[in-house]
Amino acid sequence: MDSRLNWGAHINRVIDRGRQMAGTLAPLMNGRSKLDPARKIQLYKAVLRPTVTYASSNRMLRWALDAPWFVRSDTLHEDAGIDPIMDFIRNTATRFFDKARDPENPLVSKSQEYDARIPWKYPRPRSLIVASQD
Repeated sequence: MDSRLNWGAHINRVIDRGRQMAGTLAPLMNGRSKLDPARKIQLYKAVLRPTVTYASSNRMLRWALDAPWFVRSDTLHEDAGIDPIMDFIRNTATRFFDKARDPENPLVSKSQEYDARIPWKYPRPRSLIVASQD
């Protein structure tokens, strides 16, 4: 965050990092590469997606699969067997909260105890996830 509590600088850094990563992987990921599309998807999942989770993942996936501009993003995700970014984030967060309920670690399990019915000024993360699944 910057001094005005904006995320612009952070988002720009993430986009730059994604561009650097894409530049590094360009010989393997471009349309002229002989690399198997399944391997390109693995590179996308292991390297690019964590870097650009909310910056430009559709663009990176389209680039990795050498898909033309007119192919819909949901078709791309379906063909590649990859969840759209919002589903990926929701599933990851849901797995986190489910693991946090594990009684083996009392500090972690206690940290997520709260009553979702209590009104708050801002929605809590778990409430947002549950609401977005409805």
